[in-house]
Amino acid sequence: MGWEEVQQYNYDAYSFQRDFVRCVSQCSWLISAEGIYGLNGNTGFWEFAYNWSS
Repeated sequence: MGWEEVQQYNYDAYSFQRDFVRCVSQCSWLISAEGIYGLNGNTGFWEFAYNWSS
C-alpha cells in the first residue's frame, strides 16, 4: 500500500525545556511541508521549531 512507502517522523509535542517560555497558557503548532512551527504566546509570532530533514 502507499502508506508503507511514506517517510515517518517522531516529534515530542511538548518539551518543558523547549516550550515553557513560549507556551504561556497553551501550545499551538502549525505543521507545514518544511517542518513544524510553534506559536509564541508572548510575541504572537510563529517560530520555526523543527525541520523535517533534521
